[in-house]
Amino acid sequence: MIHLVTWLPLPYQQTLCRTLSDSYGGAFVAWFAERASGEFPYRSSAEPRFPHHYLSEVGYRRLYQALKADPEAVVILGG
Repeated sequence: MIHLVTWLPLPYQQTLCRTLSDSYGGAFVAWFAERASGEFPYRSSAEPRFPHHYLSEVGYRRLYQALKADPEAVVILGG
């Protein structure tokens, strides 16, 4: 499973996530730090069309548990 960890679901990251999800047949999940912030007020009009979580809502423990349960995890840290 590929896990992309990045700050916000900005348009570029959403496009990258959709491409990775389509290319790897669903073996992909995105972990966003938060939905939006004052620094980046962008808010998508619709939820992304790929598996994703918001760490501000589910917590870092859930990310840790997902990585621990996946013996072949590939982690991509995005900016």
